[in-house]
Amino acid sequence: MLCPDGELNISGEAAQLPRTVDSADLAVVPGNFALAAKMDLTAALQLENMAENYRNVLAVRTQDIDAQFAKDLKETIESEQFEQLIDEQFQGFSKPEWMTGQ
Repeated sequence: MLCPDGELNISGEAAQLPRTVDSADLAVVPGNFALAAKMDLTAALQLENMAENYRNVLAVRTQDIDAQFAKDLKETIESEQFEQLIDEQFQGFSKPEWMTGQ
């Protein structure tokens, strides 16, 4: 598609975007697809500042809030080991405020 400023804009399926990076002047790749393609988030020109309510959301049905599996998942996500895993495996990942102490 030709934009009003004369630039050529080619869009595609989000999951295919990592494959286009080498052949494009500029590409916008959603983080989850970048990570799946083993792209280095720290090499990005810009990372999205995602809204807090979209970061590491654990959602369970209302009737399961007090279920043991929900408690176990919450404990796991809030653990020091989980944060270490993010630091090691997902460098550049934007952590939620509760994890960073902000």
